[in-house]
Amino acid sequence: MLARFVVGSHVRHHPSNKDEEGLAGSAQEPAMPNTYNVEPLPQEVLKKYIIYAKERVHPKLNQMDQDKVAKMYSDLRKESMATGSIPITVRHIESMIRMAEAHARIHLRDYVIEDDVNMAIRVMLESFIDTQKFSVMRSMRKTFARYLSFRRDNNELLLFILKQLVAEQVTYQRNRFGAQQDTIEVPEKDLVDKARQINIHNLSAFYDSELFRMNKFSCDLKPKVILQQF
Repeated sequence: MLARFVVGSHVRHHPSNKDEEGLAGSAQEPAMPNTYNVEPLPQEVLKKYIIYAKERVHPKLNQMDQDKVAKMYSDLRKESMATGSIPITVRHIESMIRMAEAHARIHLRDYVIEDDVNMAIRVMLESFIDTQKFSVMRSMRKTFARYLSFRRDNNELLLFILKQLVAEQVTYQRNRFGAQQDTIEVPEKDLVDKARQINIHNLSAFYDSELFRMNKFSCDLKPKVILQQF
């Protein structure tokens, strides 16, 4: 989505682009699906909300669960040493604390609570794990699954798992054939087994979701495979 926005912006502002219709067409960006059925805030209300939060809300850390942060830091240090991955530093913890404060400020809270800490841990971990090698990434995601699953709905969790399975198939094809196919097939059973590990037993809503289709997935129930087009 971000890449399409950047490319579209360059196309729209390039001196050689004189096609007004092309400009108008490229200005239209595809909208993200509204998976929560919540009406978006008008821009003016959103601006006022942000200004109020910045000027009037200054969350304190008095009630922050420091033991939880310390344990997560210790576990991540051990995992980094065991896997030989990029090590976590104090700066990661500092950024996590700032994110917890920001999350509390968004909700107009006077104190940082457990939800703010959990969300900050999840965001920091996702960013940190994504910088690792693929083999290390898989190990870390499994180890810290309890943190990464915070406040994700089932569809988001299933999409995350499915993308992991697709990445494994892509790696296999490149190693064996030297290239990947335009369509990747994942056995549905693999996704079902992974979903059961996190207590998700019905995947029909996921298959029917806009999130599933938007990521170019389709489900063929006869051979029981999930397809993704590239």
